[in-house]
Amino acid sequence: LSEPLELEQPIEPKRKVGPPDAPVSFECIGVDHEQITLQWEPPANDGGLPIKFYQIEICEKSKRNWRLIKDDIPFITTSFCVQDLHEACEYLFRIRAFNEKGPSEPKNLDKPVSPRKMVQ
Repeated sequence: LSEPLELEQPIEPKRKVGPPDAPVSFECIGVDHEQITLQWEPPANDGGLPIKFYQIEICEKSKRNWRLIKDDIPFITTSFCVQDLHEACEYLFRIRAFNEKGPSEPKNLDKPVSPRKMVQ
């Protein structure tokens, strides 16, 4: 084996790595009497590292108390069905993308959503 190479100056990576940008186009694509389907696109900038997973939080509009509803949504997934919701409530949702360096800023759904019965 050869001797290790010693450099006078450290080598700097060409591009900085960090948390990803927030997912793009977060929207509600389906509503039923007790569930809501959410869809998004991956972040435009992954922070220089692959996206590992997504995380979705929910908040009743009247309470403003965010809680985690799903962690570890696989990175290849771009939709999620939130179940066991109440028709009388308005809900806010937000999503974050995660890579090795941490979470993105949250991307909020544009407006509150309420589950509702389908009219026949």
